Amino acid sequence: MGAERIDDKGWERLHTRLRAGDCDGVVTDCWAAKEKVRDIYLTADAADPDQAQQCLDIAIEWCDSEPDIPELATLAKTLRRWSTEIIARHRTGATNGPVEAAIIWSPVRGVFHVADESCWAGGGRVTWSDVFQVRGRSGSGC
Repeated sequence: MGAERIDDKGWERLHTRLRAGDCDGVVTDCWAAKEKVRDIYLTADAADPDQAQQCLDIAIEWCDSEPDIPELATLAKTLRRWSTEIIARHRTGATNGPVEAAIIWSPVRGVFHVADESCWAGGGRVTWSDVFQVRGRSGSGC
């Protein structure tokens, strides 16, 4: 959930739980980094690559400011590596989201599968049994 969707009661719960369980601030820093990455895609004008670049730079800088958190170092590295593609989304409006949404990966067996129309007919919900059924294993269908 994004910060813009949290009401006052939600902020209170979030801060209470972070104070109770995040004594070193790692979860808080990672959550803030996630919000900064979201800002890249929530720019006021989705077709403004300069604004998106500024948000990307801010996200990378935030991650770099916490060198003791390996997840943030990895995120900064990934953002740098994919920066051209990230900004291209704002230049062209193109996205591979629909393609990615149709690809299913089973972490148990390392199986990749492109969901077919029969799976989407069930309300767009694809289960692990669908993946195994398509791969010749038993499954209950969509």
